[in-house]
Amino acid sequence: MHSKYDAEHFTPPLLPPRYSSLRIFRAPHLGSQHKDHRTLLRKMISDTLVAEGHSAPEHVDDLDQRLQHDSLSISVSHTIDASIFAWIPKPLQVGVDIELVNRITDPVIERVSTEEEVNTAPDVKLLWTAKEAVFKAISPQAKTMSEIEIYNWQPVSGHTYTFQTRRQPSGEIIDGFGSICLSMSHFLSFFVFEH
Repeated sequence: MHSKYDAEHFTPPLLPPRYSSLRIFRAPHLGSQHKDHRTLLRKMISDTLVAEGHSAPEHVDDLDQRLQHDSLSISVSHTIDASIFAWIPKPLQVGVDIELVNRITDPVIERVSTEEEVNTAPDVKLLWTAKEAVFKAISPQAKTMSEIEIYNWQPVSGHTYTFQTRRQPSGEIIDGFGSICLSMSHFLSFFVFEH
């Protein structure tokens, strides 16, 4: 029997074979506004890892600590009404982000994006979610999201894009795979690379 708090597995389109071990789950009813939801989400992540044959992560009960795992890179994101989490075996790293479309504002985008990024993105609001996912994956290598440039957007379908990224000001390409999916209300983004 499933409850409304069950995680939904999400399979991204066109995931390159080298990242086939990536696991992404949505928790559409567990938002960030309720401390109880954050606690339920962390328990859900732990239970899902154990159900798939992994050990539980560290710091499940401590909302002030990031979840840690010896053999997995774990990333978590939540917005008011939904959450997403992902993991991939190390040395690969993953970052995820979910955001309500109407919460991303032009001043926020302008603060972290270049004019070229704004002009080449299929929708400027995609930049925030893409940069947030990359930032989580490569931290602590980048100190701010403005150090991350998103470019080479490629449409996969009417609602999904892939992108590439590089560090600024060096222009160093971060060899990984980024994708963002759009729904009527949310942007969901992930980025994976080998650390």
